[in-house]
Amino acid sequence: MPGPKDIRMLPFGAGTRHCPAMGLGLVHVRLLLAALVRAFQWAVPATGAGGAPVDLTEVDGFVKHMKTPLMARITPRT
Repeated sequence: MPGPKDIRMLPFGAGTRHCPAMGLGLVHVRLLLAALVRAFQWAVPATGAGGAPVDLTEVDGFVKHMKTPLMARITPRT
């Protein structure tokens, strides 16, 4: 990607060519996250949760992703 190297991620573009639906997309992400938090109980899984630090390292590529996925025990709220 040409340009300054300090820009790490531009999911909606920048400048005059930015995504016109950026605001709508961000609102949808916020609503989806709120719905997931409301509908489910979230907990650390029993295996491997002995107080070990979480590995937050990322793998570089076209799409960044975590080297070690985050694990959670998700159960529906009753």
